[in-house]
Amino acid sequence: MSELYTNDTSKLTFRECWNLTRDWKFLILAGARLFGGNLGGGMPIPCPRSIRDWQLEREELPEFSRDGVEDCVRRLEALGFHSPFFYAPEQLSPESSCCGMAMLHESGDVFAVRLHARSTMVHPPLDNVVVSFVSVRPDGTFLETVDQREQLLGPSGDDIFRFPNAPLETLWRAHQENLATSRATKPIRRLTSVDEMIVTVDYNEKRAFDFHVRRGHYRPMTPAEEADLRRKRSSRDQIRAAPPLPATAPPAPETRSAPPPLSAGGVSEASPEQETAQISEENALIYAELQKLQEGKESSWGGALILLAISIGLFVGLGAWRWSWDMAAALVPILFVHELGHYIAMRAFGYRNVKMFFIPLLGAAVSGRKYNVPGWKKVAVSLAGPLPSIAIGAVLAVAGAVTGEEWLTKAALLTLILNGFNLLPVLPLDGGWVVHNIFFCRHPLLDVFFRILTTLALIGGGIATGDRFLWIIGIFMGMGIPMAHRAASIGRDLRQRGLSQDAVEGDAIPPATANAIIDEVRARYAAPLPDKNVAQIALQIFENLNARPPGAWASAAFLAAHAIGVATAIVFAALCVMGQDTAMGNFMRMAAETPEQEYVCGTIRTWTGAEFETRDSSDVRTVVATFEGAEQAETQFAALTNELSGVMAARLFGQTILVSTPTAEQAGRDRCFNRLEGAGGKVFVGGTNQLSSLTVVTLWPTPEAAEEVEKALKDHLMASSIAQALLPPWHPDDPRSPESREAHDKARKTYARLINRHNETAADDAEEAEINESKAAEVEQLLRRLSEARRRGNDAEAESIQDELGRRDKAANDKFYASLRAEGPETLDLEVIDLYEKHQEQFVAFEPRETIDTTRLDAIAERMGLAAAPGADAESGADRYSSRGGFTRREGPLLRIEWLRFANDFEGVPALADWLCDKGCLEFHYRFNNGFGFEDLSDL
Repeated sequence: MSELYTNDTSKLTFRECWNLTRDWKFLILAGARLFGGNLGGGMPIPCPRSIRDWQLEREELPEFSRDGVEDCVRRLEALGFHSPFFYAPEQLSPESSCCGMAMLHESGDVFAVRLHARSTMVHPPLDNVVVSFVSVRPDGTFLETVDQREQLLGPSGDDIFRFPNAPLETLWRAHQENLATSRATKPIRRLTSVDEMIVTVDYNEKRAFDFHVRRGHYRPMTPAEEADLRRKRSSRDQIRAAPPLPATAPPAPETRSAPPPLSAGGVSEASPEQETAQISEENALIYAELQKLQEGKESSWGGALILLAISIGLFVGLGAWRWSWDMAAALVPILFVHELGHYIAMRAFGYRNVKMFFIPLLGAAVSGRKYNVPGWKKVAVSLAGPLPSIAIGAVLAVAGAVTGEEWLTKAALLTLILNGFNLLPVLPLDGGWVVHNIFFCRHPLLDVFFRILTTLALIGGGIATGDRFLWIIGIFMGMGIPMAHRAASIGRDLRQRGLSQDAVEGDAIPPATANAIIDEVRARYAAPLPDKNVAQIALQIFENLNARPPGAWASAAFLAAHAIGVATAIVFAALCVMGQDTAMGNFMRMAAETPEQEYVCGTIRTWTGAEFETRDSSDVRTVVATFEGAEQAETQFAALTNELSGVMAARLFGQTILVSTPTAEQAGRDRCFNRLEGAGGKVFVGGTNQLSSLTVVTLWPTPEAAEEVEKALKDHLMASSIAQALLPPWHPDDPRSPESREAHDKARKTYARLINRHNETAADDAEEAEINESKAAEVEQLLRRLSEARRRGNDAEAESIQDELGRRDKAANDKFYASLRAEGPETLDLEVIDLYEKHQEQFVAFEPRETIDTTRLDAIAERMGLAAAPGADAESGADRYSSRGGFTRREGPLLRIEWLRFANDFEGVPALADWLCDKGCLEFHYRFNNGFGFEDLSDL
């Protein structure tokens, strides 16, 4: 074979794009040209060689061109032409043939060329006949008169005159006139023999070929393209090399010869040449159609991308008209990701000519050719679209719930619904093909039963939902049931007779197998079918023969994956719906905001120096060092205890080392700080002047268990904002009696409600809420008037407004205190209410801060349970477990404690952890914050 070339349409000019199409296809070709895409699609082009190598005798002319050539020769001989030279260029594709003829004029100034090309890629075959009169000049340029309109550009210097579809005699007269005109400026070289004419024809062809190679329109075929072409030619040559069959009429079906004998494996024992010979004459044309269907024309990357882009544009445009722009635009990425899964799987399994495209108002699809696909691969291709998309939808659902971004939740819900629906066991959905290729393809009756159920489901669903597309698809599905059943029955019968084609490399149907299938198809159909239809049915049967259902274990695995996909889509779609509920969204956000550091209950380790003693919290500074992992923290803790002074103590708490140092021990604290920071810890020092805070997130067995702990913490943390240190619930040696603890808890609950007044006054019904809103608006108006009066220096008006605000505030307070007292002493500590009310009256009267009396707050603190006795009798370090403020949040079984500030981190943090572990928490995550929680150590 000569060196082969193929065409590159990206090198065409826009003028050539129009010349080649002259219809709407120009937009596709021009679009590819504009964006540098190569649509390809032409026949192989060999390097020109002498037409003498392809010479034919008159009786060897191909049948499709014989009559036309003979007529042309007679008419040219009448015009003075002689010595016809016949040739047929090398046939590189079974879909194309070409025949040429050249004749020299008796004057030697002109030769005539007739080319007849036939393409059988369409039906009926497409013929293209071109007649031209050519004269050559001494400088190697040509004067040509041709009966075809311009298509491709040619080399410069030639004079070409075109008379599309003109009769041969008219064309000859036009060339004579052009020749006479040209002679005045450019002489014509006379050809003296047929050999010289052949050399000139060869030169003209080579000159045009080189022109297109230089411009890049012709490019050499790649090794892969040549290998594919050789494979196609080999299949065709087997037919051509087969011994000729008797030229008799096809026998009637009842006298048709039996199929050739088969081996046990279903493959003919004959050689390839013998197999080809076994294609009966009546099946030869059908087999040729079968080869065309298998080989097909491969589309280029550029063509595939243009198809995808145009289909997306149509999908979005019609979708916006039918639905909305937002919906159409949202569907594109979801469908693209789904189909991309199918595309990747098909490419991985060796499918050819794989293309993705969108179907306006319906969805998207991926097509590809492969006729030797085991059943398990078909199932894998079906699942490769929805399962990855459902996984992505699940991630989006979690992200939407965590971040609260509504668009993420909507995208997740749409992704999960579409792909979950796609897994329904209904054809033509992916889920339908999964169950079909696992179960219902095993017997024709099962196949029919499943298709009938699918048809009824589609039509019923379309009627119920009012979606016309569903019932239209159902009707078409039902119309195809008889043909599908007949194909499945033929395949089963052939398999039972021993005809099968196990999966092997390549997917071309062997001739013997093709002949047996075609015979069976023709026998089953009473009415004759077109050859192409028979070939399509035969190819479907061949594909079914190869697509054996997966084995038991593979089927179980695929069904489990299918079920998991459906369940995941349902669960996370429900999560999206529930995520619109504030509680569920808060739960997901709290779970996502869980600190990275983890403490495992019962793993605290403590080292104390020989001179260490319990001190007042005001005389303790704690070094806090957090490491990336627990192992690193444990290693540094073991090394650190050998370097600390005797007045210090150290604790290993999860991924954190806590070192207690006296306030005066600055040098030792600096050494410890530098040592831990140098080891990779994130370190700060908490104490009197710089309180640290702790964030804790705990997981509990049930929401009820978390709620119980929250109740125990909530009122205490709110009440601990008072100046004095209170006994915490987590105190390891709580000295109080049950009665005292109950009284303290009642006082703390009362104080927490007093200082959290705004939540207490929230209205429960619409009427009261409207009244409160009106009062709030009046107060806001008074505050604006007060500001304006002060700005103008109008003291009298300012004092009047201030008195009015005081009266309103007192009235609101009186109402609030009365509502609390109404609950009775069984629920609240009425003494705490009285003390707090008298304390707050000082602020209503606008007394100077230095005159504010705090004795009532001290009395309230005593009623809530002080950690240390006031005055000189206080025990040293009695407040070491106490906290200074903090608050809780709970969502389901998750409990979060934030801004928890200890008087002494070294003692308070472990005590709290032990208490929570004793209460039954399942997980304990924490984070130390440098200060009051505004600065996360992970950002230091």
